[in-house]
Amino acid sequence: LAFDLHSAAFASQHGSGADEPLFRRARAGAFAGAAVRVPAPEDHLLLVCWHGLHWSDAPAIHWAADALLLLRQAGERFDWDAFADEAVRRRLAVPAARALRFLSAELGASVPPRVLLALDAAPGALLGRLEGAVIARPPSLAGGLLVHWLSHRRAQGPQAGAWASLARFPVYLARMWGVGAPGRVPAEAVARIRRRLRGGREARA
Repeated sequence: LAFDLHSAAFASQHGSGADEPLFRRARAGAFAGAAVRVPAPEDHLLLVCWHGLHWSDAPAIHWAADALLLLRQAGERFDWDAFADEAVRRRLAVPAARALRFLSAELGASVPPRVLLALDAAPGALLGRLEGAVIARPPSLAGGLLVHWLSHRRAQGPQAGAWASLARFPVYLARMWGVGAPGRVPAEAVARIRRRLRGGREARA
């Protein structure tokens, strides 16, 4: 068996306690004869929707089938309020609403209108739409920096000021890019630009 091992449930959601509600709501299960804990359907659906909306070389349309199966298995026990609350708490209301509208329109999923209204009313809609547009496109340095910045701001929490977050951003990038010292971030950014330009020239050739 092969596993993807992550330090956080959402790549854009780091920080102390970010996943505490997910672990608290996790349920007992079994996998290959071993006792495990699995996310509650509401958390699992949010995970599937968020990952499914990201751009991939091979279209990841299987996310929609996974989401529909989760909803069918949970049935009337699915807690839509908990799903919406968690999406808003994680500032993922915009992609969550986008995914739910796709599931409803294309696959006939039964999504309560009040849930979409709650997601649409959540703050940060403009940044959410911008982030959603970036993750749905092939990776770029500018787009990657935007997603990293939003992830960094989430990890800092609402109490952190913009200037304080900006001062700590190089530390965050150094950790995410694996370059060690924050002073190496500019050189790494230049190297990434060069690699991307070189790859574009080779593709055109």
